[in-house]
Order: sequence, then C-alpha cells, then structure tokens
Amino acid sequence: MEHFQLTTTLCQLLLSIILLKFSVAVDTLFPNQTITIGQTLVSQSQVFEMGFFSPGRSGNIYLGIWYKSTPDVVVWVANRNEPITGSVGVVLAIAENGNLTICRDGSVVWSVNSSGLRQIRFYSSWILETCSRRRED
Repeated sequence: MEHFQLTTTLCQLLLSIILLKFSVAVDTLFPNQTITIGQTLVSQSQVFEMGFFSPGRSGNIYLGIWYKSTPDVVVWVANRNEPITGSVGVVLAIAENGNLTICRDGSVVWSVNSSGLRQIRFYSSWILETCSRRRED
C-alpha cells in the first residue's frame, strides 16, 4: 500500500512539472525557433500576445499583436496588405540573413528587412523589441 501511494505521489509530481513547463508563456523568438498557427509570444507583462490570427470567416491569415485578455482587440498587424490564404505550412521565423519572415510551405510571403536580427522579444507592455547584434566574424 505504501509503495502504491509513493508511486502515485511521484506520478502526480512529474505530471505537475510537465504541465508547468508547458504553461509557461514564451516571450522571445530566437533564430532556431518558429511560431506556427496556434502558437504565440506573450509579453513579459502578460498584457499582449503575438501570433497568427484569422478575422471572422475571411480565411485570411495575419500576424498581429492583440490584448491577451481580449483576443478580438488587435492592436498591430504585420502583413495587413498581404494576407496569407490557407493555414498549412505557415511559420514566423528569423531567417539566416536576420530578416523577420513569414513563410508558407517554405516560400517567403512577407518579410521585414532587419538584417542581423538575433531575437525578437516582448520586453514590456507595449514594446516589441528587436535585438539586432551582428555576429562576430
């Protein structure tokens, strides 16, 4: 009986640690990472969230920033004039040249010329900070 209780307690502890790991909000995107539809960056203050969204039933996909507590209130849209149609294979990434890009099925559909970008991070409530440090040769 004691062995069963110990095993149950250890399983509960392990499950809690796993769930805690997956519930921690990510506020930084590095060059070796991507954000896909359904994934977001959350500001350190937990006020804003950044990711892909599709307004209404348009079927168009946009990269935007919205209030975390009110996702319908979008405050910034990256590709406002260049919506993405279809959600398969859509990713946000920092390309090898340091540009922030949205790709669909491996092809760039939107980018910002930010050569040397090393990471993007929600630093405070309103600021999406881009940290650009050129690699030391």
